[in-house]
Amino acid sequence: MPASQSAEDLAQQARFVFRGTVQKLRAATMEEVPTTDRTAVVHVDEIIHAPKLLSSYGDKDITVFLSDSSNVKEGDSWVFFTNPSVFGKSIAVESIGQHPVGPEMEALRATQTDPVKNLANRDMRNHLAESDLVILGQVVSVSLPQDQMSADQAGANTFLQPREHDPHWREAVIRIISVPQGRYAQKTIVVRFPGSNDILWAHIPKLQPGQEGYFILHRRRSSAPQKGKAQASKTRAKDRANYLLLHAEDFQSIHQPGGIQTILSATPSTKNT
Repeated sequence: MPASQSAEDLAQQARFVFRGTVQKLRAATMEEVPTTDRTAVVHVDEIIHAPKLLSSYGDKDITVFLSDSSNVKEGDSWVFFTNPSVFGKSIAVESIGQHPVGPEMEALRATQTDPVKNLANRDMRNHLAESDLVILGQVVSVSLPQDQMSADQAGANTFLQPREHDPHWREAVIRIISVPQGRYAQKTIVVRFPGSNDILWAHIPKLQPGQEGYFILHRRRSSAPQKGKAQASKTRAKDRANYLLLHAEDFQSIHQPGGIQTILSATPSTKNT
């Protein structure tokens, strides 16, 4: 394991982090997993963060593919940073690193005692960090974009079949209450979201007038290079919706506790200037 890989670095890459005691080396909890120098049966003493699917494996023996077995002995306790690998009567997980039990583990627990919430909050922090703008607002109206109307009209006139996985974009006008993250000076913003319930888009929020909450927005990236300020200005005028909803987590109702609200309340806000 590289020296640069701190516990915090590893925790960002791992979905299943736990404190465990090595029960047996060169062993496995499932017959379908071949035993090697890297396999070990490990008892899960405490789960630090985990997806819901793995949250029930506390106080159980599982198989770990060790990232480095050279200094691991039976009876040792480690913090394992792992990702799921094999499911069966038990589970096998792939370790990307393991650290001796120490003060770093306390920091990994953060303020939550629920390992599923720990992971969910970590994922939300990462998602917020990758976004371009976060607003608290209320949906005023939803309409079909002008370019979508033109495309639909062209398709109707030429008897074209709809394209597979077409997002069927919609535009929502949102009245801004506050801007917890990023900068946006206007009182309203136009946001595009896919109206399609196709498998590719069904998980993304479908906005409705009156909805109030937090919106995590992603700036539209132009596929064509701009040719000077005049062209850029013309493009902005044509494409008034410069922000998109692209992920299932991009909207959270103001009436829903936790999630975005929890993360934002612990983060200094950016003033709307």
